[in-house]
Amino acid sequence: RSNRQLKTKKAPPKQVQKKVLKPKGTIDKRHPKFTIIDSGRKSFRRSTALKSAATQHRLKQLNEAKKHKKVVVKTEEWIPTQEELLEEALETEKENLKSLEKYQKMELEKKKTRPTKRTFTGPTIRYQSVSMPLIEELSPVIDALGIKTEDDTGEMDIAMKFKTKRKTANSRAAAKTGPRVERTFITFENDIDNKVFEKYFPVKRKDAQKNRICPITHLPARYVDPITKLPYRNLGAFRIIREGYYRQLEEKGNTENPAIAKWLQWRKQMKDQRQKTKAQKS
Repeated sequence: RSNRQLKTKKAPPKQVQKKVLKPKGTIDKRHPKFTIIDSGRKSFRRSTALKSAATQHRLKQLNEAKKHKKVVVKTEEWIPTQEELLEEALETEKENLKSLEKYQKMELEKKKTRPTKRTFTGPTIRYQSVSMPLIEELSPVIDALGIKTEDDTGEMDIAMKFKTKRKTANSRAAAKTGPRVERTFITFENDIDNKVFEKYFPVKRKDAQKNRICPITHLPARYVDPITKLPYRNLGAFRIIREGYYRQLEEKGNTENPAIAKWLQWRKQMKDQRQKTKAQKS
């Protein structure tokens, strides 16, 4: 063996890299690997800005309102005692009695000086407009059937009964479904001797003595028959005129009219009864 010493090989030393110091103020810009595109970011920021501005405006208004608001100073309420309340009640009672006396005096003075209402007793004109159902007017021949002759027994005329029934039936039918008419009434009240009526509605008066002679008695007539329009002197003349009128109805009356037919039948029965009573008496 040789006295050689083996030397081990050492690795070379590592080179340490020194950090390069950058001057202050420079910022290292790092670019991201990917970007996020946020489309609603700007609109979101705008809405928040508007809301914050609105809140600030509201707060400002509240602060101004607080400044202008009146400061209410709280004061302690005075609570009266029972004695004080009784004294106050006595004073109010005295004042009320004085005001009552004053009011009574005023009322007495008013009664003394109160004018009395003047009641008008002269003629008055009343205007009245009403609505009523349309009723059919009956002919004057039917109206004439209701008048009694000299030999009537006092019973109600059959034709008169029929006329009233017909009137009521017409009025009921017109009230339900028939047409209605307007009627105006002008009433003259407390008009003595019709002076006011003749003033507003003058009537040309005919000669009163003309055609006023009774055709039965040949004397000045006192009345006028409303059916035949003939003047008559007394009740006897009136009955003779009506009897002639009824005979004309028997001869020339319209028998197709049910009212006239019933009246003629009733008159015939009455004549038969009179003849029987005369025969029995004789």
